[in-house]
Amino acid sequence: MNYELITVSLYVITALAGLWICLVRPQIFIPFLVLLLPTGNFSYEFGVTWTCWKLLLVVLVVTLPATYARNDDVRGRFRLPALLLPFLLAVTASTFVAYAHDQASQIVSGVIGFDGLRGPAVRPVVQLLSLLLRIFVVVAVVAFVRTENAIHQVIKAVLIASTLVSIYGLYQVAGYYMGWPIMGIQRAQQDLSGGYGIFVVAGREVFRLGSFVGEPKEAAKFLLTSLSIIVGVKVLGIKRLPAWLTSYWNLTLHAVALILTFATSSFFGLAVAAPLVGIVWLGFIRRSRVQTFLAATVVLGLAVFILIRAVGTKEAERIYDARVVERVGEIDSPEGAALRFIGDHPNTLATGIGLGNSSFYLRPYFTPDYYRPLTVSLNSSYLEILLEGGIAALLTLAIFLIGWLLRAMRLAKQLPRTEVAAILVLLVGVSLIVAANGAFSSTEGTGQIWLFWGLLITACNIAQARRNSQIPPLKAVNIRLVRRTAPRKPEMVVAGSNSSF
Repeated sequence: MNYELITVSLYVITALAGLWICLVRPQIFIPFLVLLLPTGNFSYEFGVTWTCWKLLLVVLVVTLPATYARNDDVRGRFRLPALLLPFLLAVTASTFVAYAHDQASQIVSGVIGFDGLRGPAVRPVVQLLSLLLRIFVVVAVVAFVRTENAIHQVIKAVLIASTLVSIYGLYQVAGYYMGWPIMGIQRAQQDLSGGYGIFVVAGREVFRLGSFVGEPKEAAKFLLTSLSIIVGVKVLGIKRLPAWLTSYWNLTLHAVALILTFATSSFFGLAVAAPLVGIVWLGFIRRSRVQTFLAATVVLGLAVFILIRAVGTKEAERIYDARVVERVGEIDSPEGAALRFIGDHPNTLATGIGLGNSSFYLRPYFTPDYYRPLTVSLNSSYLEILLEGGIAALLTLAIFLIGWLLRAMRLAKQLPRTEVAAILVLLVGVSLIVAANGAFSSTEGTGQIWLFWGLLITACNIAQARRNSQIPPLKAVNIRLVRRTAPRKPEMVVAGSNSSF
């Protein structure tokens, strides 16, 4: 079978479908994009690779003028959020400043194994264009998702995508041990022949769930956000979503799949953000919903307990040591190198070293054997932004994130406890999960983080419009009272009411 032909055919079909949707049905473009988000750096063992969501974004960008001209309801909608523009300018400036000094190519003159798009001459521009493409997700969401029903459609697509990731991931884990045909990870680390999907416990290979999203930590990001959505839908009483997607069975499926990714960054992110998310939700809901929150927590706990018992307590302890205790020690290597580099070159905090240049600047500061075939990325996206974009980039991104979170929470408190406010609180919680996970994993590289921030901005706009349309009829109430108590003078009351408005 010609697998290269299959790959090309998939790309062509996706591009044509995206082109048709952009020009004819732009309102369903974002759900279609979300369903393709899980496609990543995974390939079948014979070479079929799927990375369709970036292609679909390119199609949207290319067809944007035609879409803008054809659809009146889209005109004027493609705008970059104001708080995001300073971050983009800071990162762009730091990248071009790095090119002007040409420091990266001098530092890595002896580095072997970097060529093509990963070389110091090309990688910063590639990273910048990739970031621009991902930020465009925010712009596209704000442009196309303009109603409550559209937000429900996107959330539904997110849950469908993560459910597919969970189901195929479990098949993948079983298939690895049973010898079934599965999709495998394309890239491999030097000391692990099976790549990211394998780690060794007491001389035994343990396969990590990754599905077709790429690395296991990428799969964990999808599962982590959907876990938060399912629990939030139940706790906040959101009704207009399919029951099977928000059932306890699907919650259990996501929990088991998340555990089998063995992605320590997502576990840490969940541990840090979950208490704050719980406080936000419990502060909004009625007391009767606390039982639902506790029920969801019990389901998650039972899923963990059953999985541990199925694996075996001793084996679970070994896996914990291998993926948490030893992994924390490994994390210190690139992060420690970044801190030592900043200590030796404090001036870089002002200008940054340019996107993607961590792979080149940090190599003299630690032994890169573990990362030799790969580019080096820091486990903390915030530290990576500080190093590559400087203080200005980190501050502007923090202003963007914190600003919209605070605005969303204020609007949720001002609105009646309707489903609009519930969705707003739900997206606040999911965004907090994604933002906290960024402290332990480089989440700025995925399109999903920008998707949820775009949804949060959209929900804020809808909530603000809903709030502005709610004119309290206090004077009208007083007028009706006057009419009841003094029916003999209706003319004066009507005149007074008109003059008051």
